[in-house]
Amino acid sequence: MGKPGSDLAGRERVIALAKVLSPIVHQGSEQKPFQNRGFSERTIKALVDCSIDAPERLLFMTERQLQTIPGVGKACMTEIRSYRQKYLGSVQGAE
Repeated sequence: MGKPGSDLAGRERVIALAKVLSPIVHQGSEQKPFQNRGFSERTIKALVDCSIDAPERLLFMTERQLQTIPGVGKACMTEIRSYRQKYLGSVQGAE
């Protein structure tokens, strides 16, 4: 055991360090749900920028809604359709 009060000082240092490191650790964490799902960085950025925070949300969007996502071109749309096909099969949530 250390000196009385030394635990408090150590705890305060840990809290201060956590506050400094937190933004670094969480930087890019909004993209984690999209990792290993077959999406390129460009597609992930377009989805995150459009407030689509989970790839599962793509399963409940209509084709028209998907086409209105800013920054999603042909290649990105191919990735999204491939993801939907994997989980929805032939049912594509058509309008």
